[in-house]
Amino acid sequence: RDSGNDAIDTAMVAATASQAAPFGGDAMKINVTMETTPAEFREFLGLPEVHEFQAEMIDRIREQMQAGVEGFDPLTMMRPFIAPNLQSMESMQRAFWNGISAVAGAAGDRKRED
Repeated sequence: RDSGNDAIDTAMVAATASQAAPFGGDAMKINVTMETTPAEFREFLGLPEVHEFQAEMIDRIREQMQAGVEGFDPLTMMRPFIAPNLQSMESMQRAFWNGISAVAGAAGDRKRED
């Protein structure tokens, strides 16, 4: 099948060739270098275009954050990305202070040695 995109066609040929001897026999090793845009690569993988959906969702989230809807404050939205032991603001502050104190203490020790 000719997709009109040489990089995609080359990758399709390479993928077909690599499947020629899947169970023993004379195995082939093929390296493929593709120069494509992210959109072309998503098309090659068969992934859907989600730009419009993503933009709409970001706009909705932004509107709800600006309106002050419960659950859309920055701390609540970032909670899934924060380690469980840093869920509270106090524990985050404690972790930062401990890190800063350790660095400052190490720097002070080096000055005393000099």
